[in-house]
Amino acid sequence: MIGIDRNNWLVYEGTSMYGHGVWPTPVVLRATIVAVEEDWGKLPTSMHIDDAKLVFREDMFDPVTGLRRGRLYQWHDGQTQPSTWYVHQHPAVFEDVGHRDTAGRFRKELLTYHDANPFAGRVLAANGELVIALGTSDALSLWTVVQVERIASGQELLSIKARSNLGVLPELDFVKVPAASKEAVLAALTKLRVAAYREQASSVVEQCRPTAQVILSHWFDAVAGINARADDLGDLIKKIEKNDVGKDRQILLNTGRTLGLFHNRNKPNVKEKFGELARDIKESDAAFALQAIALLLHEVGWTKA
Repeated sequence: MIGIDRNNWLVYEGTSMYGHGVWPTPVVLRATIVAVEEDWGKLPTSMHIDDAKLVFREDMFDPVTGLRRGRLYQWHDGQTQPSTWYVHQHPAVFEDVGHRDTAGRFRKELLTYHDANPFAGRVLAANGELVIALGTSDALSLWTVVQVERIASGQELLSIKARSNLGVLPELDFVKVPAASKEAVLAALTKLRVAAYREQASSVVEQCRPTAQVILSHWFDAVAGINARADDLGDLIKKIEKNDVGKDRQILLNTGRTLGLFHNRNKPNVKEKFGELARDIKESDAAFALQAIALLLHEVGWTKA
């Protein structure tokens, strides 16, 4: 279990309210498990950790791979917050003051969180698609649990991978984007970025289809002089296929078709038609759909070199 001192945000760990200071101080973040659609409504709005039900303690972060390792702790229902701990002097505080017990330990009031075990079973049940949101609703990041290991203390060490979102969408070169299209294209990409950061995989895939339609219709208008901005993506692709636009269109067309097929996976009638063959959208599908939008932007030539 861990305790957090609200006066200086130092972290202590131990058992049964007896502990010692952790140094260097680990990063501790509010955490929310996102397993179903309704969980998105549970994202915390307060920047303060005082009422957090679940926190993530970071043990390691690799910015190159986007991999984080750490442990989850929870606030037990009915527990008084903060709670009284007896701790040894923290290594970061050279002149700690306060009441000491007969063993020389200080009495401190700490925000207290217990080990959130067992967690491995939830990951297995979620078929590798369990998402953890770190932070608050106005400043958060999304992570997929990729591995759970039990360490010597009996705690579960989680390895979590950053969801691929903003990093795969290239930067637009607005000199190359047709003037009449800038506002619509930027609005579509902004909406997609919000979905990538704040919504589940199926919603990200669903948003990629209208984004593809905006990109392709505005590009088609610019190169062929044909306004098909109101067309559905499928009809738009047929028009592009029938018109010579002076470049290899196969990557554009097939990428657009694939995004349309992924989008259809969310429709109840498609699931009813194909039954078990129409599997649910996964995190990897969302990552692919975002990569596909990046590919479209590169193919139409609207990105920076």
